Amino acid sequence: GLRTNASPLQKITFETSTTYLREALLHGEHEELQSPSSRLVTGRMVQCGTGAFDILTKLS
Repeated sequence: GLRTNASPLQKITFETSTTYLREALLHGEHEELQSPSSRLVTGRMVQCGTGAFDILTKLS
């Protein structure tokens, strides 16, 4: 479940967000920003689908 396997930011996207946020702060939990939920909470691109790669073109 969320208590054992989820990252701190993934946990706070659910109903009991203040509880999980408080627990993460008190226990000094580290966030890797690997889950889609944690990336969305921080305004970062989710790394799946069209966000899984960058398209670069040569400018010359």
